[in-house]
Amino acid sequence: MEGLMITRTLAWSATGGVSLLVALSCSGKLKDVGAIDAGGKSASGGSAGSTSDSGGTTESGGSARSSSDVCLTSGGCLVAGINGQQHDRGGSGGSGGGDATAIAGSDRTCFSELNANTGDTAPSVGPQNAVFVDAHIAAGSDVKNYADQIVFGDIGVWEAYANFPTSELAADTTISLPTEISRALPNLGQFYITRQSCAGTPAAGHKLSVEVWWKLGGAIGGFPTEGLALGTVSKNEPVWFDDTVHAFVTGEPEAKRVMNTLNKLVIEHVFADDDPTDAGKVTLGLWLLPDFDFPSKFYIGKVKWD
Repeated sequence: MEGLMITRTLAWSATGGVSLLVALSCSGKLKDVGAIDAGGKSASGGSAGSTSDSGGTTESGGSARSSSDVCLTSGGCLVAGINGQQHDRGGSGGSGGGDATAIAGSDRTCFSELNANTGDTAPSVGPQNAVFVDAHIAAGSDVKNYADQIVFGDIGVWEAYANFPTSELAADTTISLPTEISRALPNLGQFYITRQSCAGTPAAGHKLSVEVWWKLGGAIGGFPTEGLALGTVSKNEPVWFDDTVHAFVTGEPEAKRVMNTLNKLVIEHVFADDDPTDAGKVTLGLWLLPDFDFPSKFYIGKVKWD
């Protein structure tokens, strides 16, 4: 079913988000796009996910998906907002109870703002992650764009390193991501983006906004195929919220690119009042399909529920 088309209009905001997926593919000679430090630890594609948290179990309770959702045999589904299954985030506690779900020793509830300054555990990698090792705290004032401007301001942010491996799909301009992500799993990075204490709490009726920024780790001639989206996990496979997809295919106008933008992106998703999606299972996915091993840094700022 890889050839299925996305059945809904994809829309995204330059200011909001929930779970994110990114993939990138590139070719061409290098040119300077701004001095960017690629320092720090990184992970080679395909192995990072085996050493971290990762939602190893799922449960299949809940109602069936809408017939208009695009579902892939091994690449997940695109949904318009209602995901018909509840999910168990492996290794995390918590139970249903809406806003009353709180972090031990904290007055922060599941739906209060989450960022690197709130004393919460950093986002953990998801079950499909192949490139990120972990996320750690960095000073927001140190995160600067290609114009040497501060992206997030004077707040703490989560930073993650990843070297995306060379992809045989780097020059493919017909690939449709994330619907065909099963073809590019070694080039997928994924994080659980909400508090572990949210596990078992329905996201119904809430709006999720996530601040992110993706930094190029060097210089490149043409931007590779890349993208990101929020979603969730169903039976250990990715499910994407189609209204959060930010996708760029190599050769398209660079104004569409997701990486190395001037400003941070805010990815947003509104959960319907009857949406049973588990708030603790929301993910952020990134894909990148380069024609050489590609270093990058990814930053997560505020994660906000309304």
